[in-house]
Amino acid sequence: MYYCAVVDDSDGRLLEEEPLYQFYQQAVVQQACQWGSVEADEPCGQRTLWRELPQVRASGVLEHLTDTEQRQQEALFEVLTSEASYQRSLRLLSDHFAQGLQGTLEPREWDALFGSLAPLREASERLLARLDWAWDGPLLCERRVCDALREHASQNGASYVRYCSHQGHQDRLLRELTASRPDVASQLRDLEVAPNCQGLRLHSFLLLPMQRVTRLPLLADALLRHVPDSTPARDALGALNQVVAECNEGARKMARMEEMLHISRTLEFRECRAVPLISSSRWLVKRGPLVRVSVDSRRRTWGRLVQCARTSLHLFLFTDLLLVTKRKGDDYYAVLDHCPRNMVQAYAEATLPSRLPDCCRHLFQLTLLQNSAGRTVEMLLAAESESDKTRWMDVLTPMVSSDPDERIYEEWDCPQVQCRHAYTPQQADELALEEADVVNVFRKMSDGWYEGERLRDGARGWFPASHTVELVNLHVRSRNLRLRYRLLMASQTLLEKQQLNKSDA
Repeated sequence: MYYCAVVDDSDGRLLEEEPLYQFYQQAVVQQACQWGSVEADEPCGQRTLWRELPQVRASGVLEHLTDTEQRQQEALFEVLTSEASYQRSLRLLSDHFAQGLQGTLEPREWDALFGSLAPLREASERLLARLDWAWDGPLLCERRVCDALREHASQNGASYVRYCSHQGHQDRLLRELTASRPDVASQLRDLEVAPNCQGLRLHSFLLLPMQRVTRLPLLADALLRHVPDSTPARDALGALNQVVAECNEGARKMARMEEMLHISRTLEFRECRAVPLISSSRWLVKRGPLVRVSVDSRRRTWGRLVQCARTSLHLFLFTDLLLVTKRKGDDYYAVLDHCPRNMVQAYAEATLPSRLPDCCRHLFQLTLLQNSAGRTVEMLLAAESESDKTRWMDVLTPMVSSDPDERIYEEWDCPQVQCRHAYTPQQADELALEEADVVNVFRKMSDGWYEGERLRDGARGWFPASHTVELVNLHVRSRNLRLRYRLLMASQTLLEKQQLNKSDA
């Protein structure tokens, strides 16, 4: 092999010369923003290129390869160099930060931040060693690279899922420690200013596994684009995409459970029968303030506004339950009533008198068919805005299309936007956005809110349009749609193979 001597140990030149993974990832984001795509095709950042290797140039192989074949080799080589970059950053996280903070943090705190790193570091070392055996002279063997990726996903997916599931708790713990523990904050500052960290914060290192596991399917997709009929690339893409889906689901479940525990500590049942709130199948769908309006049309005089009594409420809608509460403090709520979600109806109020005051706009009717006392209760509620009203109406009475193909058609024929400024959800029905994320838009509201589906993982929710810019390049849009189709087809193929293997067994 031409390249074994370069990467035959952990201190090899490849690991030393590749940039830290944060800089590689930053170059990927910048490229996606520039081209309006999240595909792995063009070289990213200052990483080593296959065609620049002395062994490749000396072999004369460049003169005999087509442009397509050279791009395929670059795509294969990026799998190797990006893994080397990731491993370099992962080692710095483990050897510099984890060891440096071991004497400062309590064992429980240290384990929450760094306890899941060792399996990921070992998995990366095994993958890089396996990729080293993919060389066939100056060329990388596509089958060997794809087989290495597929086995990496199947053997180490659980380690990624475990780490990513606790990412939210990890972030909160780090913020709490730096805010409440001066000794931790001081030690962390000393570690972060070390020259080998190159100005990077600990938080950026803790994000590495999540960033890597979401990048790997895009690298596999780049291989599949160059060889569309490649079964190894398709199998690798399907396996990696499944790991990403499991990581997202694990993180989502953990975040939901933590949110439910927090909500349960803020509620008090005094005015109605208490219900047990914590359940593995229950999570928050939407919460927020609404105003209950009582219209007294008998007190209306000629030419004057209708008199309205207003009561501030705060609603919690879970997957199977609606709580009607009243806020009693900064983070404390008294439960006034509750109702199973399938016993709730909501519809726009069409029989209101004219000349309502401004405080009684954006109204809809909420009916509890069987409340906590077994009675039917009707409420006229005012939302803060027209989009807030629409969002409440949607989650209380979800729209169902009579045509099963309608939603698919809308996904293929809808505007697309790209995130320019990251957005953190404020409500459970909102969509988290990172820079360069591409979103299919299914609905636009006049007050600047969009509802859409994130292309990279299919997550759906609301987000402010001000954080995005609309994509107008039809070629870019069609390329993104093809990417999504390939991801879905790869996942479907993998699931079909798994079902076939189970039936044969």
